[in-house]
Amino acid sequence: FPSHDISGPFIMYDPVLRPSGFSDTMRQVKLVHHCIGWSRLSYASAKDKKMRSFRPEHSHLYLSMIGTLCSAQGKRTGKFMLEHIKQLARSSARTVYLETSVTKNVEWYLRHGFSIHGEWKIRDEYHVRFMNYKPE
Repeated sequence: FPSHDISGPFIMYDPVLRPSGFSDTMRQVKLVHHCIGWSRLSYASAKDKKMRSFRPEHSHLYLSMIGTLCSAQGKRTGKFMLEHIKQLARSSARTVYLETSVTKNVEWYLRHGFSIHGEWKIRDEYHVRFMNYKPE
């Protein structure tokens, strides 16, 4: 489900239904090469495996990323996107899962109907909260 508003994009997909193949593998290689770095691949893989362990194996929506441009912040762009995401969850009858380590984001998601279903304390100052939204 890509967003089309350039002031506020989000990336959300169903990891169970997401096809994998050569093009997916190539995207992952590019990600490692340009962003993660080959020396951090082992750490990143272990972290990704741990994060995935907090998500169900059945069909669901994984909110990989949501954000707004600085110029769009404070103008309800994020709220609009989140309402759209929740509508997609309701219309598909699937739960939305996400993780965040930013305290103000945790509070924002809680205000918008999400709940915390797990926490991973990586270091004293770095906690990842696993959250979900279950449509009614």
